[in-house]
Amino acid sequence: MNGYKADTERDDNYQKALKDFIQANNSFQRLTAQQKEQLVKDLLGYEGFVKFCMLINRGR
Repeated sequence: MNGYKADTERDDNYQKALKDFIQANNSFQRLTAQQKEQLVKDLLGYEGFVKFCMLINRGR
């Protein structure tokens, strides 16, 4: 029975994280291009932003 509670709690955490991620993505989509760029720089730092851009450009 204890394993069931842990699984349920894990599922609840997953569902909450999924909902939060979808809400964050929706908010991100409403930003201007400049705001998106600034947010990514703020979250990843400049070096992380450059790596992120390189990763995106590889897919083109």
